[in-house]
Amino acid sequence: MTTDSLIATHSVTIIILSATLVAVASGFVVYFKRQRASNESVLARELYFRSLIENATDLITVLSQDGTIIYESPSSKRVLGSPEDGLRGKNALDFIHSDDRERVENKLAIAFAQPGTTHTIEFRFRHHDGGWIYIESTGRVNSEHISPPRVILNSRDITERKKNEQELGKLEDQLRHAHKMDALGTMAGGIAHDFNNVLAAILGYSEMLRDGLEAGNPEMSDLDQILSATRRAKDLVDKILAFSRRSTSEKRPVKLDAIVKEAAGLLRASIPATVEIQTTIGEGSAAVNADPGQIHQVLMNLGTNAGHAMKETGGILHIELDTVDFEPGSRESPAGLEHGHYCTLRVTDSGTGIFETDIERIYDPFFTTKPVGSGTGLGLSVVHGIIAGHDGRIFVNSEIGKGTSFTIYLRRVDGAVSEPARNIERMASGTERIMVIDDEEPIVRICEKTLVGLGYHVTSFSSSVEAVDHFGANKEGFDLVLTDLTMPGMAGTDVARAATDLNSDLPVVLMTGFGQTIDSAVRDDVGIVSVLQKPFVKQELAAAVRAALDRED
Repeated sequence: MTTDSLIATHSVTIIILSATLVAVASGFVVYFKRQRASNESVLARELYFRSLIENATDLITVLSQDGTIIYESPSSKRVLGSPEDGLRGKNALDFIHSDDRERVENKLAIAFAQPGTTHTIEFRFRHHDGGWIYIESTGRVNSEHISPPRVILNSRDITERKKNEQELGKLEDQLRHAHKMDALGTMAGGIAHDFNNVLAAILGYSEMLRDGLEAGNPEMSDLDQILSATRRAKDLVDKILAFSRRSTSEKRPVKLDAIVKEAAGLLRASIPATVEIQTTIGEGSAAVNADPGQIHQVLMNLGTNAGHAMKETGGILHIELDTVDFEPGSRESPAGLEHGHYCTLRVTDSGTGIFETDIERIYDPFFTTKPVGSGTGLGLSVVHGIIAGHDGRIFVNSEIGKGTSFTIYLRRVDGAVSEPARNIERMASGTERIMVIDDEEPIVRICEKTLVGLGYHVTSFSSSVEAVDHFGANKEGFDLVLTDLTMPGMAGTDVARAATDLNSDLPVVLMTGFGQTIDSAVRDDVGIVSVLQKPFVKQELAAAVRAALDRED
């Protein structure tokens, strides 16, 4: 081969090698460019997901199978109040409430036994400040690309939600309790009505028998015992009516400070000397629309119960009167209490306390924790009925071994505070013509005999329909109608309306054993001048009739 041929061959080879080197270099350039682009893409994705985790409002954690914290997102400090060095390396189970730990351990075991499935659980976790917060965690175990398997959790603080749920639950419980109390009240009111009719007959006939005895008759003391027992039964029925919110009351603007002081003085004489009574009067000048006698009864019942709770160990009974204002939307107002201006009555003792299981039953009639023979159990039910009848609210807080506190809210009112007019009862007679109507025959006979004995001319009916028919034919023949309220055929208000339609000047006295308060507008409309509560004594009947006949138009 000639020199020129060798040179040519080598030139071709060099050219081929150069071209190959250029191609390889180009490939490497393309490869490295792609690799760099890929790395940049991975890095970008890593930075993206890291940013998502580190800026997430929820807490992201990775746990080992035994609960050790492998990773926690920066939100741990905000959610859990974690210290600067975090919780990594610590066992998450050690921070879970003891009542919830077993349940969480079981759920964790199930999650690792079922990798790839999602599980959710709620539990209490100890915050770094020492308190407890509610946590909701959702997670799944990843075992495909990680060895050993890990559980990845997404957690959030649901304390506020749980609080709202608990408040809603309390409201639902209060609503159920209110429905139960209304049902019991309806039943109690019906029983009291019938019982009052029975007592009216016993009381009336006993009085007539006693009036017919000569002084010194040995049977007089026996009748006195019957009358005394009947009055005690009447007091018991009054308590039932107060519980059922059907007791009559004369509400007027009253200041509560004088009632508090009077009740405290009476309690001093009726509860153990080892109990110290303290009173705190805040805004005593504020007035509420109330029946002072019933508010006095509320304080006496609560104070007596408090004294009983401290009779063994002694303690402090504190009665506090103050005012409070709740603005619209205020979170400070007790559940279910509307915004407005209130007087607060708080009766607190340092006694034995009430068990949580008994709290929801304390207002039930005849429920009591006292031994047999120590009380009827009506005290707190009467309190509840009176406060409900005043459109107020009552709340109780109690802790075993530390005592109980009852807080009453009554809406404040503006208005002149005046003393109630005193009713002067007198045994009075007359010669007027009176129609007596009651579906209970014994009560008709009692009223008839009593009024005839006082000189009145009486026509009696046990049927309201027959009475109205008779009155229609003799509309000028009567000076007063004395009628029962609840009767078959026609109610007392219907009887009154029918009678006054025929004789507008005719006064009507209504008798009732139901404890109802007749609206003043209704009373005026149908001509009712007064309401006589059963059972009544002879003097009360005589006074009511005479007052109605002597009224000024």
